[in-house]
Amino acid sequence: MKKVVSYLRVSTEYQSLEAQRESIKACILRHNEFDLVGEYSDIESGVKTLPNRNELIKDALKGKFEAVIVFRFDRFARSLKDLIEHLELFRKCGVDFISVSEAIDTSTPAGYFMFQMIGAMAEFERNILIERIKSGMQVAKVKGKHVGRPQIRFDIQKAKELREQGYSYAKIAEQLNTSITTIYRSLT
Repeated sequence: MKKVVSYLRVSTEYQSLEAQRESIKACILRHNEFDLVGEYSDIESGVKTLPNRNELIKDALKGKFEAVIVFRFDRFARSLKDLIEHLELFRKCGVDFISVSEAIDTSTPAGYFMFQMIGAMAEFERNILIERIKSGMQVAKVKGKHVGRPQIRFDIQKAKELREQGYSYAKIAEQLNTSITTIYRSLT
């Protein structure tokens, strides 16, 4: 029997996990070799961290299960990049990933092929974005515009004087209304 866990997520507390749970249970019943050993779920929207998904990832790294089953990709990952990164992590841990709605199971040759195709599309998307950014930067340079981070202006001579007087980088930054990192980089 393959030890599997499920991951469910809804965006608000007013939504129910039950529809996802039932679809996942039906999928598990179709696969006689699956043994559901745990469930992780989050009720979150618009936040960077999903605490129970993070716990699932930690348990995957510890080898506590062999597969993760989800209702749909977008219930697990917020973006294609996020999905690819986690699928690659699971692959390295020897954990398969199964999406009920998309009918993708990375433990099968067809499922792994689809994962590779998704990865190739994500890389293609990243490369197009990089090209657009570089092109935009070149156009801006031709037009005489500053490209990159905004330049931070402060009195460097005053910063040097304060440092010679024994002021800390934090105090200098506070007095000159800039960041400690900027002061440190400028004076070292």
